Amino acid sequence: MPALSLAALRDRKCARCQRPYRGKQNWSFKFHGDVLVEIVCPDCLTPAEHVEAALNRAGFRVTREGDQQ
Repeated sequence: MPALSLAALRDRKCARCQRPYRGKQNWSFKFHGDVLVEIVCPDCLTPAEHVEAALNRAGFRVTREGDQQ
């Protein structure tokens, strides 16, 4: 995963509710290769996405059925 600074994310918002990212809590960052395609705030994450994010933070690579690797 590429390194991101808070300054680079300053104008980003949750893809679902448009809440601005402030660098706090456990937001989900979705990448396509090295490109950040969306961020999702913790309030908008589904229970499955919370589990996926926790596993990814723990070092596991989680993909959904049908996703290309």
